[in-house]
Amino acid sequence: MVEELDETMKSIIQCIIDNTNFKLEAGAGAGKTYSLIETLKYIKKNYPKRKILCITYTNNAKDEILERLDDQNNIIVSTIHDFIWKFISPFQKELRKKVNQLINEKIAELEKTSNIERLKKYQEADLTLPIKYLNYEALHKGIISHDRVIELFISFLDNETFCKILINSFSYIFIDEYQDADRNLLPKLLDTINTYKNGKYLVLGLYGDNMQQIFQKGIGEINSAVYSLISINKEDNYRSCEELIEVGNFLRNDAINQKCKNQNVRKNQIAFIFNTSSDVDLKNYNFESISFTDFKRLYLVHKQIAKEVGFFNLLELFKTKYPRDISNIIKNADDRFLSYMCTEIMPCIYDYKIGNFVTLMKQYKKENFNITDLSEIKIKLDDIFNNMNISIKEFMQQMLDIDFFDEIKFDVICNSYKDTEDEEFLNNILNCSVEEYFNHYRQYSGNTKLETMHGVKGNEFENVIVNIEIPTPWNWYDFANYIHQKHRNDTSGINIRNRTQKLLYVACTRAISTLIINYIVNKDLTNKEIEDEKKYLQETFKNVFGNTMEFLEYNDNSGTCEETELYEEIAVGAV
Repeated sequence: MVEELDETMKSIIQCIIDNTNFKLEAGAGAGKTYSLIETLKYIKKNYPKRKILCITYTNNAKDEILERLDDQNNIIVSTIHDFIWKFISPFQKELRKKVNQLINEKIAELEKTSNIERLKKYQEADLTLPIKYLNYEALHKGIISHDRVIELFISFLDNETFCKILINSFSYIFIDEYQDADRNLLPKLLDTINTYKNGKYLVLGLYGDNMQQIFQKGIGEINSAVYSLISINKEDNYRSCEELIEVGNFLRNDAINQKCKNQNVRKNQIAFIFNTSSDVDLKNYNFESISFTDFKRLYLVHKQIAKEVGFFNLLELFKTKYPRDISNIIKNADDRFLSYMCTEIMPCIYDYKIGNFVTLMKQYKKENFNITDLSEIKIKLDDIFNNMNISIKEFMQQMLDIDFFDEIKFDVICNSYKDTEDEEFLNNILNCSVEEYFNHYRQYSGNTKLETMHGVKGNEFENVIVNIEIPTPWNWYDFANYIHQKHRNDTSGINIRNRTQKLLYVACTRAISTLIINYIVNKDLTNKEIEDEKKYLQETFKNVFGNTMEFLEYNDNSGTCEETELYEEIAVGAV
């Protein structure tokens, strides 16, 4: 791979030599992370004393970069939230001032209501203690959360002294997956660097792909000319077979046209299935030389997954609390109670189920126990773990009664919901069953073959089924209109087609050898409407996915998937 990356690295190295900011644009499977790591290694070898800041989008990406670096001296690899907090947390006087402004705004709001108890909390706020950053917000206690950290950092960038401190702290700032950076933060950061850099040596490098901007807060495209960035395009693809790369190229809407760099990868099957059967998930379908269980199955929303895996009630409960961020909450357990369940409680149930009693007993808090004690504990655990229908509240009480888990930690987490005035929500999630929490843990820990299209970004799988349900179960997207090649804007004027195109690109480009588009037809259509829809899609789907994808029909009458004859040869062009 080093030889193939020479041209890319030459361009990056020239920017490093010239003290010039740059943007590396590269499609799925191009090796963006590899290019970033090679950049870091080059700097560490040639300029070992220069300080580097490398911002990643996820902890997994951070860990991958750190694992592949031989020398970590003078380099910070961090997620954006963690870095920001470490950088601004020493400025406690300014933080208290800004949090106090937020509290005053809250007081002004509450004075217009009759909620005396909440108003009193904010009026009696004590900010003499340090401002803290946690995964929930309680301003009256000086606690801020994710979004507030970004907001405060942006406000700090209005301070010239702070900006100069930031600029003088590093020789290099690299941002991985730049397209996912906060749309308010990144332009402000770029303007700050351009304003205060002057003659100082500081190289900013953005690594990413505008076509993979699928998160609502992400900035997406960055105009290189506006921010004085050298544009570097990388058109390699080391992941997929040639035919799947063609599908990805058809789904793109820019100048990047990827080329296969791994000739050892071979196509298995690439198909668009017009599915009118009751077997909506293709569980009974006969695939070519591959089992259904060998597929990674992708869905648009967690609701579809929750129903199959068995945590639908839990999903609905958390959706009431986090209606706009439910995808992140479910995938990353980004709620303090859910995180506690997924990292400390549910793994114990998993250890019990697989017979890993040694690991399970590490949670036992009683000291100086003997073999007889162990036997008694095992009997009690059998009784508790074999009844998964009880509430998580009852389960935790039973486990605490036999000296399992840290009771103080559990109480602290539960009491934190009082700080955020979420007692009713806490009561609801405590009454949810252990089984639902465990089933969610199975999904969270990757023990199922299901995932959302958003959730697999950055991953790759040998065989992929992309399930497209019509009508689309999330109005943020519209797969039918996209494949029909129609344009439609949402109420804010944002082009839904472009948004859908990017998500479909991300989903399809996860595949290495096999890609199945399972187009689940609207069951409310009449037979004639279904037939018309089939004929229309036969004439348009190649304009979306390219020449390598075959059109198949799956219905209850045939019980199998039959290739449907194309009506006529059509002109094929990139979308």
